Order: sequence, then C-alpha cells, then structure tokens
Amino acid sequence: MKNNKGFTPTPTFIKQSDHLFYKYYKSGCGGFTLIELMISIAIIVIMSSFILVSVNKSSNDSADSGISLSLANVKAQSGLYYDSNSDSYGTFSSGPCPSTGNTTNSNVSVFYDTKIMKSITDAALAAKGVISGSGTSIVISKSSCISNTYSFATAVVLKSDITLAWCIDNSGHSKQENITSDTPSTAYATVGVMTTCK
Repeated sequence: MKNNKGFTPTPTFIKQSDHLFYKYYKSGCGGFTLIELMISIAIIVIMSSFILVSVNKSSNDSADSGISLSLANVKAQSGLYYDSNSDSYGTFSSGPCPSTGNTTNSNVSVFYDTKIMKSITDAALAAKGVISGSGTSIVISKSSCISNTYSFATAVVLKSDITLAWCIDNSGHSKQENITSDTPSTAYATVGVMTTCK
C-alpha cells in the first residue's frame, strides 16, 4: 500500500501482550481509584487494631500468671519462716508491702524476709507497681500485706483488671479476689486474730 508521497510504510508489529495492556489501560482499569485505596487502608487499620487488642490481652494474661506464681513462692517460703521464728509470722500492720532493699530486721515480720520481699516485689512490678521510700521504709504499690503471730495475708492487684487481686494467706488460700478499685487490702479480712483472703 502506497501513501501520497509514493513510498510503502514498513509494517509495525504489536506484541499481543502490549496490545492487551493498551486495551486494559485505555478502558480505565489500569490502577486503583481513590475509593479503592481508602477501603484497602481502612481494612488494614481494622485488622491491625484486632491484632493490637490480642497482643495486649496476651501481655496482661502473662503478667497475671507471673503474679500468681510469685505469690506461690511466698506461700512456700512463709512456712520456713514460721518454723525458724518460734512459730510466729511476726507483726506487720495492713499496708503496702515492704519492697526489695528494705533494711528492717527480718525477725520483725515474715514480709521482711529477703526472699519473700523479692517475690512480692516481682509480683507487684508485674502489675506496674512503683517502689518508693528508703532504708526501713521501702514499700511497693499495688500490694498489701498484714501479719500477726498466728496468721498472714498478702494481695497484689492484677494487671488485667484493677478491681481484682491475687491473694494468699497462711491457711492455704491462693486465689483471685474482687477488690475495691486498686485497693489490694480489701482482698483479705481479719476476724479475731486470724486474717484470711475473703
């Protein structure tokens, strides 16, 4: 086929794949629209929030397990303390538990025993407790202790819910208790000379 100027044009060959791409692009299907992009981002954000909630719940459950395990150590150590201190748990008025580093003589109360202090401190730190004071007045928040010659009890707020605490006592209780919000001392009660978890 000749054109007006008298020469024959060289035929150009279009690859099948190029032709399909050209048709696809020309039809308006060649990319994402703004709406499609926004929907994709929204789906990713929603999925991320579900994953974040799941991770937080796992973290809280793990901390709560750590609290109960640390207080189980206190239960075991308190029996040894009682036997080696003339069958007495000593005296400690209800309040925040002594924390690691407290220099009070261990004969005063079961809660000044270094191993017991460390276990309670570990439990309260898992619940985001804060150590404060110095010397013989170092205590940790999120915890509460009480002891007399015949009995003792201690409780630590759970990380997952500040209206719950893990409580142990000398009678063998080791359980979760409902408490007044973030007040672990409400997990136990004293009747006469005996203090036990509620």
